[in-house]
Amino acid sequence: MELGAEKLVEGSSEELRSEVKSSGVGSRIGFVRRIELSDRDAEILRFVLEMKFSSPSDIHQKFFARTVSGNVSTSMSWAKRRLRQLERAGLLRSQHSFSERDRYFLATYRSYYFLRDQSSHDLPKPLLAIDQRTFAHDKEVLRLRLQLETSQGLIEWISDRRLRSGRYRDYGFQILNVPAG
Repeated sequence: MELGAEKLVEGSSEELRSEVKSSGVGSRIGFVRRIELSDRDAEILRFVLEMKFSSPSDIHQKFFARTVSGNVSTSMSWAKRRLRQLERAGLLRSQHSFSERDRYFLATYRSYYFLRDQSSHDLPKPLLAIDQRTFAHDKEVLRLRLQLETSQGLIEWISDRRLRSGRYRDYGFQILNVPAG
């Protein structure tokens, strides 16, 4: 199912419209570009939101590792191009870590409101910036998730952010088993 950009901009909640106006999303380019979103785009946004941030190589590994014909992808160019488009549309924003040259993408409130309007999943709110105090830990959790999904075929990941949001009982956990944040 393809989700149209018209739905994203015009059919979203009042909070999305006020967020876009107040935050100046797209201020670098003067306007917010419209974009047609696929199911994979929504999954990318959800992944970045739950994992706090993600690099282009992480996104490539998870969502662009195979081509349409089923071959192994040898280039990250399609992943990088799509991430740039999502950033121009105000759904993602990029930030550099002070300790690395790599660029990391974070979800915006625009993507949060879009995903919230599209699904019944509880979503953590987006970060305003990468927390440098927990950056190494968060990056390792992201790496381990990708490794587990690749090697073990793990499909349903419950992020610590989702568990800490108070929904731990929905997954059969007790408060003692929820990671401290």
